[in-house]
Amino acid sequence: YFAPVKEEKKEPLKKEDAGELLRQLVTMDDPAMKNVIYVPVDFAGEYTLPDDIEQSEITKAQVVRHAVALEDTTTGILILKVAGDDGSGNRKPLSDTQQRALEEYIMRIKYAGVRTQLVNAPGDTYSATIEIWYDPLLLATDVRDRCLKAIGQYLGNLPFNGQYSNMALIDQLQQVEGVKVAELVSASYQEHDKNTTNPIAAIATPYAGYFSMGSVTINTHEYE
Repeated sequence: YFAPVKEEKKEPLKKEDAGELLRQLVTMDDPAMKNVIYVPVDFAGEYTLPDDIEQSEITKAQVVRHAVALEDTTTGILILKVAGDDGSGNRKPLSDTQQRALEEYIMRIKYAGVRTQLVNAPGDTYSATIEIWYDPLLLATDVRDRCLKAIGQYLGNLPFNGQYSNMALIDQLQQVEGVKVAELVSASYQEHDKNTTNPIAAIATPYAGYFSMGSVTINTHEYE
């Protein structure tokens, strides 16, 4: 999540010079990069942070909040899935500027010969149709709203690149106040910029590493 910049010196960067170098570097015109810390690189190949950097500056610089590395066993390509955070705990893709900085960083630190593919995309759109039988002492609209909230929480709490399960979703819905019976009629997901809908028979792993709520239909019935 740091975009390193090499200082053109033959000698290793002195720590007393690091703070001033940092202040000079973080003056980019692009607002999306205002909080990115450019880390000086010494010529021993080590990436170091100046001593006078506050923890709050480091936290702001962590534009990559979620990441996972996978190897494609067919092609041998190292797939790196990443995502940022919108400040409210919701995952989102990095900006174009942040992605370019990350790609440059990966190129500088990876071993020679290692082929990489960066996946930085909006969440796969999740859709479902669910039948809910509820306690008739409660309002159907209240039960439906609680179910939608529970589905959003389940998707949001999945580990990054974690596996979705129809059964686990139903288990979550069974915990909702007023729900007597929950039946999943259908579930599917769609990758960003693709028109193909992928039905979920039992389990699924999102291409982007996370899901976003799409069209979720909940039909309610009084439980007798």
